[in-house]
Amino acid sequence: MSSSLPTSRIISNYYFSTDASAADPRIDALRAKIYCVEEQKFSVEYHEPAKRSIGNALLVELNDGAVLDEVEIEYPVGHKRRRAEGTPLLINKFKRYFLSSSSSGGVPTYT
Repeated sequence: MSSSLPTSRIISNYYFSTDASAADPRIDALRAKIYCVEEQKFSVEYHEPAKRSIGNALLVELNDGAVLDEVEIEYPVGHKRRRAEGTPLLINKFKRYFLSSSSSGGVPTYT
């Protein structure tokens, strides 16, 4: 989260401390302000076989003390209960990767 806010991007390299963004002083400043609190409900629902939710929530307090509305997600896009919504996003991500990394600029076709 702290790597994504200054850049408005989420990329897999942010998960590695060797990424250049790790040296960005804005990241450490944000990390110093972030804290996590376990919401017991999320832990319980994760272990419920009928539910298997991967719930999470985010609450942001600004420097002036204003608090933004809390955002809670019970099932993230990658969850099987959101497959219909997530599949097109995954396909687009796959195409973007190949378009940016393919020497011909086209998406390979597999049969």
